[in-house]
Amino acid sequence: MIKKFMFAFCLLLLPVTVLSDETLVVPKGYWDGYDWKENKAEREAYTRGVVDGMLFASSVERSNKASLEWLKPCVSGRPIEQIRKAVQHEVDFHPDALHDGMHIIAFRALLKACPNSPKFTPSK
Repeated sequence: MIKKFMFAFCLLLLPVTVLSDETLVVPKGYWDGYDWKENKAEREAYTRGVVDGMLFASSVERSNKASLEWLKPCVSGRPIEQIRKAVQHEVDFHPDALHDGMHIIAFRALLKACPNSPKFTPSK
C-alpha cells in the first residue's frame, strides 16, 4: 500500500517547463527505464501515479493559473522515502480526508512540507 502512495505521488515530482512549442525540459525524476524493467510488480502502481499526477498538474496550472515551479527545489535531491513520509503523515493525521484522491492528499502534504509552496489548497 505504501508503494502505491509513493507511485501515485511520482508525477508531482516531474513538473514540466515549456521552453517552446517543440521543446520540453523535464527534471530527472525518481524512476528511469532501468527501474521500470527491474520492478515488474510496481509498474501498474507507477503508471497510475503518473497518470494521476499528469491530470492533477494540468488541472492545477490551468484552473488556478498557478505554477508548480516551487516543487522542484523542494524535492530536488531528497530521497523518495522522505517525501513518502510527508505523504504518510498527511494520511495518518487527516483520516477525515481519506475520501480525497491520493494525488490531492499528496499535494496537500507537499504544500505543508515545502517552505516555498503557495498558500492555497486545491478544491475538491
